[in-house]
Amino acid sequence: MASESKTTDEMKHDASPPPRSSSAKPSVHSRASSKRSSSSRSSVMEAAAKARATAEAALTKASYAKRQLEMKKERAKLDLQKAALEADLEALAYEREAEAARVEAEVLEAAVAMGNDDVQSLRSVVSPK
Repeated sequence: MASESKTTDEMKHDASPPPRSSSAKPSVHSRASSKRSSSSRSSVMEAAAKARATAEAALTKASYAKRQLEMKKERAKLDLQKAALEADLEALAYEREAEAARVEAEVLEAAVAMGNDDVQSLRSVVSPK
């Protein structure tokens, strides 16, 4: 029985493929496998390049969007300032009218205090609006 059983070394030797000579050409099967592997790597590299381009484009768009939002915020501030200035101008116009009416009343009150004859002369000096 001992002669019938193979040693571990003998089994390894039987399982290993025969050594190739350096002049042996790769088989058709290994060349096709190599082409598929190369093609697969190329597809992965192409997908990675597309993903990188998409990511870079997204970052660029985000950068411009941020700048655009900052400008919109600045425009909103300017619009608010413009509205405040317009309100101040309107208030100033009302104040001008009120001050003019006050001055006219003072002049007329002074005329009344001076006498009726002078009211006619004051009215000609103070022109109606």
